[in-house]
Amino acid sequence: MKRTFTAQEKEFVFDSWKQGKGFSDIANLLDSKPGTISLCFGILVELNHQLVSERLNI
Repeated sequence: MKRTFTAQEKEFVFDSWKQGKGFSDIANLLDSKPGTISLCFGILVELNHQLVSERLNI
């Protein structure tokens, strides 16, 4: 079954990443798999491209 994330969980994933946490760490906190977190993150990247660009200095 495909894991879905609530709006609150998506915000948590992005905020955790901005604080420097890795996908594996975030996945453990959400009782999920790292690949699922990276997929969720990919969607968030599209929605928050500007913030990601700033963090990655693009």
